[in-house]
Amino acid sequence: MTKKHLVLGGSQGIGFAYAAKMATRHDHLTLVARRPAMLGDAKARLLREGAASVRTLNGDLLDHGFRTNLKNQCAGFDSILASGPSPAIGGLEITAKANWETVSLQGCRVCLVYPVDVLEWALGAGLADHGRLILISSASVEEPLADTPFLLSRLFRVGLHELIPLFESRYKAASKALHVWKPEVVLTPLSIEFATKIVGHEISEQEAQNILLNHLGGAEIRTAGDYVSYELGRMENDRS
Repeated sequence: MTKKHLVLGGSQGIGFAYAAKMATRHDHLTLVARRPAMLGDAKARLLREGAASVRTLNGDLLDHGFRTNLKNQCAGFDSILASGPSPAIGGLEITAKANWETVSLQGCRVCLVYPVDVLEWALGAGLADHGRLILISSASVEEPLADTPFLLSRLFRVGLHELIPLFESRYKAASKALHVWKPEVVLTPLSIEFATKIVGHEISEQEAQNILLNHLGGAEIRTAGDYVSYELGRMENDRS
């Protein structure tokens, strides 16, 4: 049976990788992102992957008016994936002190206000019966360690983390599913931009991967496609 999916932040990275997986199932897709050219490219690629249809909506998900119009136009999805947008290119961690207040307020909108708005909407009209919402959170929000380069991002998401158990019970009562994905480091355009900002010049994808491994630690960085496949497989195992 053909299903329909909404991908918020779907033109690249984890959002696009999820859309691509749904396209191979010949489902209907709605993508939302800020950049029209990237949305157009994503649409063409997803149709080639086998999507039954691809609708694109261009706008800023941090803008309350745009989100209101989006919610008025869209409803009854079998899945909604909420990824992005970023509070600042390259992350909050490389930010001049003079700009910290402005960027941190933006970070709160990205990491708390926007996800909670989506949580409420998906619980109601956004999701169809037995639909699922997937929120892309950050790694290790349960342990925001002070010596990590992503301290600020993690701190901003702690509030959301504390709210999730309250929403889980409400979703279960409504016969809907709530999933929170917590990728540690995934090789996406955003993480590559972060690595580029560290070194201060253009680098290859392989160089970015090496820089991220050295900077953040760990033995492996998944591509967005590999990460989505892993999480979808984990969800299917949990269901069975």
